[in-house]
Amino acid sequence: MTKLWDLLSEREKVGLDSAVFIYYLNRQKPYFPLCLEILKRIEAGRLRGVISVVNEMEMLAIAPTESREQMVNDVERLLDRLTNLDILSVDRAIARRAAELRAHARVRGLDALVAATALSSGCGFLLGNDAEFARRVTDITYILLDDFVETAT
Repeated sequence: MTKLWDLLSEREKVGLDSAVFIYYLNRQKPYFPLCLEILKRIEAGRLRGVISVVNEMEMLAIAPTESREQMVNDVERLLDRLTNLDILSVDRAIARRAAELRAHARVRGLDALVAATALSSGCGFLLGNDAEFARRVTDITYILLDDFVETAT
């Protein structure tokens, strides 16, 4: 089986869908080890990551009310630590590109914003775990985490 690292060159600029962070923050098996390695590579500068403020919103929204403050702190610490991660605001150019993606690929608005952010910043890949999104959006190579997780047999 091909390893993810065989596809990504050193210092590759990659877009990240929210799943990478949510699996990491929740230590969700079987994805946690792969997401941990992705984030370690970004932290070390071996990959350069790009996300939208939409991703940050989605990370913060996963916390149940009773643990919300802790999750906000965890997300803030993680994002502060990842100095090789660009967090981009949605500007008019990204919004227009997202509208084009939404119209021709028939994807949800937030997903279109995430993809448009990655495309607008020059990413060749978008890492995530949404098979339907991967199938519909052909403007960027969407790498499914499911294709690279180590599963117990």
